[in-house]
Amino acid sequence: MPFVEGESLRAKLARTGALPIPEVVSILRDVTRALAYAHERGVVHRDIKPDNVLLSGGTAVVTDFGIAKALTAAKNEAPLADTSLTQHGTSVGTPAYISPEQAAGDPNVDHRADIYSLGCMAYELLTGQPPFAGRSPQRTLAAHLTEAPRPIEDVRPDVPPGLAALVMRCLEKEPSARPQSAAEIGGSLDGVPSGVSSAAQLTGPGATTRAMLWYIVAFGAVAIVAKAAVVGIGLPDWVFSGAVLVMILVFGLVVGTAVILALYPDISEQADDVVLPWRRESAIDAAADESGPAVVPTASTSPEQESGMDLQHFST
Repeated sequence: MPFVEGESLRAKLARTGALPIPEVVSILRDVTRALAYAHERGVVHRDIKPDNVLLSGGTAVVTDFGIAKALTAAKNEAPLADTSLTQHGTSVGTPAYISPEQAAGDPNVDHRADIYSLGCMAYELLTGQPPFAGRSPQRTLAAHLTEAPRPIEDVRPDVPPGLAALVMRCLEKEPSARPQSAAEIGGSLDGVPSGVSSAAQLTGPGATTRAMLWYIVAFGAVAIVAKAAVVGIGLPDWVFSGAVLVMILVFGLVVGTAVILALYPDISEQADDVVLPWRRESAIDAAADESGPAVVPTASTSPEQESGMDLQHFST
Protein backbone atom coordinates (compact mmCIF):
# COMPACT_ATOMS: atom_id res chain seq x y z
CA MET A 1 0.00 0.00 0.00
CA PRO A 2 1.61 3.33 -1.01
CA PHE A 3 2.04 6.18 1.45
CA VAL A 4 0.09 9.30 0.53
CA GLU A 5 1.11 12.53 2.25
CA GLY A 6 -1.64 15.12 2.66
CA GLU A 7 -4.87 15.82 4.48
CA SER A 8 -8.28 14.27 4.10
CA LEU A 9 -11.06 16.11 2.35
CA ARG A 10 -12.99 15.84 5.62
CA ALA A 11 -10.27 17.78 7.46
CA LYS A 12 -10.30 20.49 4.80
CA LEU A 13 -14.09 20.83 4.97
CA ALA A 14 -13.91 21.08 8.76
CA ARG A 15 -11.38 23.89 8.42
CA THR A 16 -12.87 25.89 5.54
CA GLY A 17 -16.49 24.84 5.03
CA ALA A 18 -17.87 24.96 1.48
CA LEU A 19 -15.11 25.09 -1.14
CA PRO A 20 -14.61 27.46 -4.11
CA ILE A 21 -16.25 26.27 -7.32
CA PRO A 22 -13.00 25.64 -9.27
CA GLU A 23 -11.61 23.54 -6.42
CA VAL A 24 -14.82 21.51 -6.19
CA VAL A 25 -14.74 20.78 -9.92
CA SER A 26 -11.06 19.77 -9.75
CA ILE A 27 -11.70 17.36 -6.86
CA LEU A 28 -14.73 15.84 -8.56
CA ARG A 29 -12.75 15.29 -11.76
CA ASP A 30 -10.05 13.40 -9.88
CA VAL A 31 -12.56 11.27 -7.96
CA THR A 32 -14.59 10.44 -11.08
CA ARG A 33 -11.42 9.35 -12.88
CA ALA A 34 -10.58 7.03 -9.99
CA LEU A 35 -14.11 5.63 -9.90
CA ALA A 36 -14.14 5.12 -13.67
CA TYR A 37 -10.90 3.14 -13.34
CA ALA A 38 -12.37 0.97 -10.56
CA HIS A 39 -15.76 0.48 -12.19
CA GLU A 40 -14.18 -0.64 -15.47
CA ARG A 41 -12.62 -3.46 -13.45
CA GLY A 42 -15.86 -4.44 -11.75
CA VAL A 43 -15.03 -2.84 -8.39
CA VAL A 44 -17.70 -0.83 -6.54
CA HIS A 45 -16.29 1.28 -3.68
CA ARG A 46 -19.59 1.52 -1.70
CA ASP A 47 -18.32 4.18 0.74
CA ILE A 48 -17.38 7.34 -1.18
CA LYS A 49 -17.22 10.23 1.30
CA PRO A 50 -14.85 13.09 2.22
CA ASP A 51 -13.11 10.90 4.82
CA ASN A 52 -12.00 8.52 2.06
CA VAL A 53 -10.53 11.20 -0.22
CA LEU A 54 -7.02 12.51 0.44
CA LEU A 55 -5.67 15.77 -0.97
CA SER A 56 -2.04 15.45 -1.96
CA GLY A 57 -0.02 17.64 -4.28
CA GLY A 58 -3.09 19.29 -5.76
CA THR A 59 -4.69 15.93 -6.54
CA ALA A 60 -7.63 14.14 -4.90
CA VAL A 61 -6.81 10.50 -4.10
CA VAL A 62 -9.56 7.94 -3.44
CA THR A 63 -8.67 5.59 -0.59
CA ASP A 64 -10.10 2.75 1.47
CA PHE A 65 -11.43 0.07 -0.81
CA GLY A 66 -11.82 -2.17 2.26
CA ILE A 67 -15.58 -2.63 1.83
CA ALA A 68 -15.23 -3.41 -1.86
CA LYS A 69 -12.55 -5.98 -1.09
CA ALA A 70 -14.59 -7.62 1.66
CA LEU A 71 -17.73 -7.83 -0.45
CA THR A 72 -15.87 -9.16 -3.46
CA ALA A 73 -14.37 -11.87 -1.27
CA ALA A 74 -17.79 -12.66 0.19
CA LYS A 75 -19.26 -13.11 -3.29
CA ASN A 76 -16.41 -15.24 -4.58
CA GLU A 77 -15.87 -17.47 -1.55
CA ALA A 78 -19.36 -17.93 -0.15
CA PRO A 79 -22.00 -16.67 -2.58
CA LEU A 80 -24.75 -18.69 -0.92
CA ALA A 81 -23.72 -18.28 2.71
CA ASP A 82 -26.20 -16.66 5.08
CA THR A 83 -23.40 -14.55 6.56
CA SER A 84 -22.58 -12.87 3.26
CA LEU A 85 -22.32 -9.08 3.52
CA THR A 86 -24.48 -8.81 0.41
CA GLN A 87 -27.42 -10.72 1.80
CA HIS A 88 -30.84 -9.13 1.45
CA GLY A 89 -31.78 -6.78 4.28
CA THR A 90 -28.26 -5.59 5.15
CA SER A 91 -26.90 -2.11 4.43
CA VAL A 92 -23.19 -1.38 4.28
CA GLY A 93 -21.92 2.19 4.07
CA THR A 94 -22.02 5.55 5.82
CA PRO A 95 -25.55 6.89 6.45
CA ALA A 96 -24.90 10.45 5.24
CA TYR A 97 -23.61 9.24 1.84
CA ILE A 98 -25.29 5.87 1.32
CA SER A 99 -27.33 5.24 -1.83
CA PRO A 100 -31.04 4.36 -1.61
CA GLU A 101 -30.39 0.85 -2.93
CA GLN A 102 -27.71 0.27 -0.30
CA ALA A 103 -30.00 1.63 2.42
CA ALA A 104 -32.71 -0.77 1.27
CA GLY A 105 -30.33 -3.73 1.45
CA ASP A 106 -30.53 -4.47 -2.26
CA PRO A 107 -28.16 -7.40 -3.01
CA ASN A 108 -27.74 -6.23 -6.62
CA VAL A 109 -26.00 -2.93 -5.90
CA ASP A 110 -23.83 -1.81 -8.81
CA HIS A 111 -21.45 1.05 -9.67
CA ARG A 112 -24.30 3.58 -9.76
CA ALA A 113 -24.39 3.45 -5.95
CA ASP A 114 -20.97 5.13 -6.01
CA ILE A 115 -22.39 7.82 -8.30
CA TYR A 116 -25.10 8.60 -5.72
CA SER A 117 -22.50 8.77 -2.93
CA LEU A 118 -20.37 11.02 -5.12
CA GLY A 119 -23.41 13.29 -5.49
CA CYS A 120 -23.77 13.46 -1.71
CA MET A 121 -20.11 14.37 -1.34
CA ALA A 122 -20.33 16.97 -4.12
CA TYR A 123 -23.39 18.48 -2.43
CA GLU A 124 -21.35 18.88 0.77
CA LEU A 125 -18.37 20.38 -1.04
CA LEU A 126 -20.65 23.03 -2.52
CA THR A 127 -22.91 23.78 0.45
CA GLY A 128 -20.87 22.78 3.50
CA GLN A 129 -23.27 19.98 4.52
CA PRO A 130 -24.42 16.66 3.05
CA PRO A 131 -28.00 16.50 1.71
CA PHE A 132 -29.73 15.33 4.89
CA ALA A 133 -27.52 16.73 7.65
CA GLY A 134 -28.55 16.93 11.30
CA ARG A 135 -30.62 13.73 11.45
CA SER A 136 -30.20 10.43 13.24
CA PRO A 137 -28.74 7.56 11.17
CA GLN A 138 -32.15 5.92 10.87
CA ARG A 139 -33.86 9.11 9.70
CA THR A 140 -31.02 9.80 7.30
CA LEU A 141 -31.44 6.36 5.72
CA ALA A 142 -35.17 6.99 5.39
CA ALA A 143 -34.51 10.37 3.76
CA HIS A 144 -32.22 8.80 1.16
CA LEU A 145 -35.08 6.46 0.28
CA THR A 146 -37.97 8.93 0.23
CA GLU A 147 -36.93 12.63 0.25
CA ALA A 148 -35.49 14.94 -2.40
CA PRO A 149 -32.55 17.09 -1.22
CA ARG A 150 -32.97 20.85 -1.09
CA PRO A 151 -31.89 22.29 -4.47
CA ILE A 152 -28.28 23.40 -4.42
CA GLU A 153 -29.06 26.79 -5.94
CA ASP A 154 -31.35 27.53 -2.98
CA VAL A 155 -28.45 26.97 -0.58
CA ARG A 156 -25.66 28.51 -2.67
CA PRO A 157 -26.87 30.71 -5.54
CA ASP A 158 -23.42 31.22 -7.09
CA VAL A 159 -23.06 27.56 -8.15
CA PRO A 160 -23.10 27.32 -11.98
CA PRO A 161 -26.47 25.92 -13.09
CA GLY A 162 -24.84 23.11 -15.05
CA LEU A 163 -22.87 21.92 -12.03
CA ALA A 164 -25.89 22.13 -9.72
CA ALA A 165 -28.00 20.15 -12.19
CA LEU A 166 -25.30 17.47 -12.54
CA VAL A 167 -25.04 16.97 -8.78
CA MET A 168 -28.82 16.77 -8.41
CA ARG A 169 -28.92 14.15 -11.19
CA CYS A 170 -26.40 12.07 -9.25
CA LEU A 171 -28.81 12.22 -6.28
CA GLU A 172 -31.77 10.70 -8.11
CA LYS A 173 -33.40 7.84 -6.19
CA GLU A 174 -33.59 5.53 -9.22
CA PRO A 175 -30.16 4.40 -10.48
CA SER A 176 -31.42 4.59 -14.07
CA ALA A 177 -32.09 8.34 -13.65
CA ARG A 178 -28.51 9.11 -12.61
CA PRO A 179 -25.52 9.53 -14.91
CA GLN A 180 -24.76 5.95 -15.92
CA SER A 181 -21.01 6.08 -15.50
CA ALA A 182 -18.26 8.04 -13.81
CA ALA A 183 -16.87 8.80 -17.26
CA GLU A 184 -20.16 10.50 -18.15
CA ILE A 185 -19.84 12.70 -15.08
CA GLY A 186 -16.27 13.58 -16.05
CA GLY A 187 -17.47 14.64 -19.49
CA SER A 188 -20.19 16.82 -17.96
CA LEU A 189 -17.63 18.49 -15.69
CA ASP A 190 -15.71 19.58 -18.78
CA GLY A 191 -18.58 21.95 -19.56
CA VAL A 192 -18.61 23.61 -16.14
CA PRO A 193 -17.16 27.16 -16.16
CA SER A 194 -13.91 27.47 -14.23
CA GLY A 195 -14.93 30.69 -12.53
CA VAL A 196 -17.96 32.22 -10.88
CA SER A 197 -19.84 34.86 -12.82
CA SER A 198 -19.40 38.46 -11.76
CA ALA A 199 -23.14 38.92 -11.42
CA ALA A 200 -23.59 35.70 -9.48
CA GLN A 201 -20.92 36.78 -7.01
CA LEU A 202 -23.29 39.49 -5.81
CA THR A 203 -25.85 36.83 -4.81
CA GLY A 204 -23.50 34.35 -3.16
CA PRO A 205 -22.58 33.94 0.50
CA GLY A 206 -20.99 37.11 1.90
CA ALA A 207 -21.86 39.11 -1.22
CA THR A 208 -22.92 42.23 0.70
CA THR A 209 -19.71 42.28 2.71
CA ARG A 210 -17.57 41.83 -0.41
CA ALA A 211 -19.37 44.63 -2.23
CA MET A 212 -18.98 47.05 0.69
CA LEU A 213 -15.28 46.27 1.10
CA TRP A 214 -14.63 46.91 -2.58
CA TYR A 215 -16.59 50.17 -2.40
CA ILE A 216 -14.69 51.41 0.65
CA VAL A 217 -11.35 50.63 -1.00
CA ALA A 218 -12.41 52.34 -4.23
CA PHE A 219 -13.80 55.38 -2.39
CA GLY A 220 -10.58 55.81 -0.44
CA ALA A 221 -8.42 55.47 -3.54
CA VAL A 222 -10.45 58.02 -5.52
CA ALA A 223 -10.46 60.50 -2.62
CA ILE A 224 -6.69 60.23 -2.14
CA VAL A 225 -5.94 60.71 -5.84
CA ALA A 226 -8.32 63.68 -6.13
CA LYS A 227 -6.87 65.38 -3.05
CA ALA A 228 -3.33 64.80 -4.27
CA ALA A 229 -4.25 66.35 -7.62
CA VAL A 230 -5.66 69.46 -5.91
CA VAL A 231 -2.70 69.91 -3.59
CA GLY A 232 0.11 68.67 -5.82
CA ILE A 233 -0.66 70.13 -9.23
CA GLY A 234 -3.06 72.92 -8.30
CA LEU A 235 -6.33 71.64 -9.73
CA PRO A 236 -9.47 73.50 -8.57
CA ASP A 237 -11.02 72.47 -5.24
CA TRP A 238 -14.17 71.32 -7.00
CA VAL A 239 -12.20 68.33 -8.41
CA PHE A 240 -12.06 66.77 -4.95
CA SER A 241 -15.69 67.50 -4.09
CA GLY A 242 -16.76 66.27 -7.54
CA ALA A 243 -14.90 63.00 -7.11
CA VAL A 244 -16.57 62.45 -3.73
CA LEU A 245 -19.99 63.19 -5.26
CA VAL A 246 -19.37 60.66 -8.05
CA MET A 247 -18.46 57.96 -5.51
CA ILE A 248 -21.64 58.70 -3.56
CA LEU A 249 -23.63 58.19 -6.75
CA VAL A 250 -21.74 54.94 -7.37
CA PHE A 251 -22.75 53.80 -3.89
CA GLY A 252 -26.39 54.24 -4.86
CA LEU A 253 -25.76 52.18 -8.01
CA VAL A 254 -24.15 49.38 -5.98
CA VAL A 255 -27.03 49.28 -3.52
CA GLY A 256 -29.60 49.34 -6.32
CA THR A 257 -27.87 46.47 -8.14
CA ALA A 258 -27.76 44.38 -4.96
CA VAL A 259 -31.48 44.95 -4.39
CA ILE A 260 -32.33 43.96 -7.99
CA LEU A 261 -30.26 40.76 -7.76
CA ALA A 262 -31.87 39.90 -4.44
CA LEU A 263 -35.36 40.32 -5.90
CA TYR A 264 -34.56 38.68 -9.25
CA PRO A 265 -31.73 36.15 -8.70
CA ASP A 266 -32.16 34.62 -12.19
CA ILE A 267 -30.89 37.85 -13.74
CA SER A 268 -27.31 36.82 -12.88
CA GLU A 269 -27.44 33.91 -15.32
CA GLN A 270 -28.98 36.15 -18.01
CA ALA A 271 -26.24 38.72 -17.49
CA ASP A 272 -23.57 36.07 -18.05
CA ASP A 273 -25.19 34.95 -21.30
CA VAL A 274 -25.11 38.54 -22.63
CA VAL A 275 -21.90 39.98 -21.21
CA LEU A 276 -19.59 37.01 -20.73
CA PRO A 277 -20.68 34.25 -23.14
CA TRP A 278 -17.11 32.95 -23.47
CA ARG A 279 -17.13 31.82 -19.85
CA ARG A 280 -19.72 29.17 -20.71
CA GLU A 281 -17.10 27.54 -22.95
CA SER A 282 -14.33 27.43 -20.35
CA ALA A 283 -13.65 24.35 -18.23
CA ILE A 284 -11.35 23.13 -15.52
CA ASP A 285 -8.08 22.07 -17.16
CA ALA A 286 -7.26 18.64 -15.78
CA ALA A 287 -5.33 16.60 -18.27
CA ALA A 288 -5.41 12.82 -17.88
CA ASP A 289 -2.45 11.46 -15.96
CA GLU A 290 -0.57 8.84 -17.99
CA SER A 291 0.13 6.87 -14.82
CA GLY A 292 -3.58 6.26 -14.26
CA PRO A 293 -6.10 7.64 -11.79
CA ALA A 294 -5.41 8.12 -8.12
CA VAL A 295 -6.79 4.93 -6.58
CA VAL A 296 -5.21 3.76 -3.36
CA PRO A 297 -6.60 0.52 -1.91
CA THR A 298 -6.05 0.04 1.81
CA ALA A 299 -5.01 -3.01 3.72
CA SER A 300 -8.30 -3.40 5.58
CA THR A 301 -10.13 -6.63 4.75
CA SER A 302 -13.50 -6.13 6.36
CA PRO A 303 -15.86 -3.28 7.16
CA GLU A 304 -15.61 -4.08 10.87
CA GLN A 305 -12.02 -2.85 10.88
CA GLU A 306 -13.00 0.70 9.97
CA SER A 307 -12.01 3.18 12.65
CA GLY A 308 -14.54 5.57 14.11
CA MET A 309 -18.33 5.50 13.96
CA ASP A 310 -18.92 6.55 10.37
CA LEU A 311 -18.99 3.07 8.84
CA GLN A 312 -21.91 1.04 10.16
CA HIS A 313 -24.16 -1.88 9.28
CA PHE A 314 -27.88 -1.26 9.40
CA SER A 315 -30.52 -3.97 9.15
CA THR A 316 -33.73 -2.98 7.46
